[in-house]
Amino acid sequence: GGDASQNEGSSTLTLEMETFYANIKDADFIIYNSSIAGEINSIEELVAKNPLLADCKAVQNQNVWCTNKNLYQETLHLGVMIDNLHTIFADEENTVTELDFLTRLQ
Repeated sequence: GGDASQNEGSSTLTLEMETFYANIKDADFIIYNSSIAGEINSIEELVAKNPLLADCKAVQNQNVWCTNKNLYQETLHLGVMIDNLHTIFADEENTVTELDFLTRLQ
């Protein structure tokens, strides 16, 4: 039972949509993991996958990022990924759009 369950033999987690939305609606940032369902190029594409996301704070503030497809093949560059995360979290003017492993969706 419960709202979340681990898929046996998988590193993914399945959440009920209500639980997912309750946990993400007030998030300052959304980082979309492109390694699961492929890269997306716009916030519109993200919202098309789930219309509930349109009401999320991060979507409304355009703080939605997509990982590039090579993220998990670049484990030796963990420091660069940490630097990319620091950059987006510190960018109060929302001027950063493209980093080594992250792209801001418009």
